[in-house]
Amino acid sequence: MIHLRGARADVVLDTASGVPTIVHWGAPLGVVDDASLIAALERPIAHGMLDIVAPLAVVPEHGSGYPGRPGLLGHRRGGTAWSARFVPDGVSPID
Repeated sequence: MIHLRGARADVVLDTASGVPTIVHWGAPLGVVDDASLIAALERPIAHGMLDIVAPLAVVPEHGSGYPGRPGLLGHRRGGTAWSARFVPDGVSPID
């Protein structure tokens, strides 16, 4: 989790799924520990719906289940590898 704090809004990014996924963008959350933040932002499973909600990523991907227009388009000859799937290379916090 990356928690970006501002005077009027906070942004919380989850980096566990491959690309940074926005899990909160709104009112300041104050000082909270990562375990509490993860528990508070976990979505419940709704009956009659998919068990996993497609994440709202900074760069949406079809490979992650995003049904809309992807954030990055490309193609290869022969129609292979048409959908990007990113993996994290590392996260370095800035003090």
